[in-house]
Order: sequence, then structure tokens, then C-alpha cells
Amino acid sequence: MRPYKMDEKKPGKIEPILKDYYQVVVVGAGIGGLAAAAILADAGFDVAVVERSSRPGGRYSSFKSGLFTIDTAANFIQGLGEKGPHVVKLLFDYLQTPLEVLPLECAYRMYVGDAEVDFHLDRHAFTSEVSSVFPQQAGNIHSLLKKLEHVYNVLVSFPEFPYEDKSSLGMILKSTIHPVNAIHFRKATQSAVESLLDSHLGKSPARNFFAADLAYATGCPDSHLPISHAAFSIIGRLAGGAHYPLGSTQHLVNQLEKKVHKSGGSVA
Repeated sequence: MRPYKMDEKKPGKIEPILKDYYQVVVVGAGIGGLAAAAILADAGFDVAVVERSSRPGGRYSSFKSGLFTIDTAANFIQGLGEKGPHVVKLLFDYLQTPLEVLPLECAYRMYVGDAEVDFHLDRHAFTSEVSSVFPQQAGNIHSLLKKLEHVYNVLVSFPEFPYEDKSSLGMILKSTIHPVNAIHFRKATQSAVESLLDSHLGKSPARNFFAADLAYATGCPDSHLPISHAAFSIIGRLAGGAHYPLGSTQHLVNQLEKKVHKSGGSVA
């Protein structure tokens, strides 16, 4: 069934929101769907985004309760600092869309029994705080973070996408620049972080702590989360910092929705 809206110029008359044909239809107006639609619409494609909810955003949506604005899921973004991959920044710069954010001193706080762990954006402060909560695993925690840092550095060492030469041969030649790193890259993207946590922390409470952090930050259990994603989550947060969009996380996706409309696309 096609959605309709009231014609403001002709009360009582309705008109369809969507046309009969689009070059691209994106299902879901979360940040991923809106990002894809905004890029395609900016490139000249006739795009429509369909969303079952009353507002766009998905996990980046917000709502108001009295004087308070409450984020439904995501409460910070990372990858906007001076170091590390700048995925969100790259997206908004490419779309020439302003992105106003506030840098955070602490990403969030986790309660472990009677103890509190602040997720500092300084690696040494974070390591020290976690080690003070789990003193018997301090050395293993340090070695785990060193391993994730190594994986992170391998991932960010690859040539940036998109490659100028998009042929299969061209991509193979690019990867041979770092042949050893290519092996580590493949292992990091195909192996679950569950094995890494087990090998460093066993079945200790410290392991449960890192598993809970990764589940919260990525939405995936450690049994299904690649080591590469875990490295981007933990080390990427420490390397690139954490930021909060001015006006709530909803403002972030609203900017993308406006870009889709401005480029001739539709969101319904």
C-alpha cells in the first residue's frame, strides 16, 4: 500500500508520498540507510527511503520527555578525532553537510559490583582504572589491549578506500604493499573476539567486563563479533575520542534526511 499525505494547499485532498518508480529503494531509515541514500541521491540517483517508524534514526533516534531529550540507544559517536579512521567525519565532509559535536572527556561509565569504571579516552587512565578493579588480571588486561592495538594499527595501515584502480588485479597489488599485514587483516576479520578474550582472560570477571562493553558498544555478542570490530570499538575510542552531536543523536540523522530531500530523494 502506497503511503499518502494531505495536500496543504488543497484541504481534504491527499497525494502519494512516493512515486511508482525509483532507481534505488532503501529499506530502513537508520543511520546506515540514510547514509547510503544521501550518497546515492547526491550522486544523482533517484532514491526513496522507506521506514516503518514515525521518525528516522533507528538506534540514533531520540525523543523528548518533558524538559529532557532521551537517546534511544547510541549516546556518542567516535571516529572524529585527530587519529584513527574518520568514518562519520568522512561521510559528512563528502556530503558537504555540517556536523557539530561536543568532545567528551569520558565515553560512558560501567558499574561492576560496587566499583565504577569510567571509560576514559586516555589509554593509560583507562587501563589503570580497569586494572584497579581487576588487579589479579592487570597484566592480562594490558596484553589484551596491546593485542587489540596491534590489530587496530594493522587495519588503519591499509591504503584508503576507494582505490583509484578498482580492478581485482589492482586491489591485489595494493594489498601486497603490506603482505604480512594482509595475513593479520584476514585473521582479524574472520575470527571472533571470543577466542581472544578467552586466551587472555579465561573465564574471569574481567573477561565478562570486556564482553559486556563490546556488546553495549556494537550490539553483538563476542561469539559473533570479529576481532577487527572489537579493535575499532575499544582502541578506536581511545585513539579518536568520543563526541556527542549537538541537539542529540536524532539531529545527526535529521541532517542526513535533509540531505536526501535536498538532493531530490524521498524519505517516507
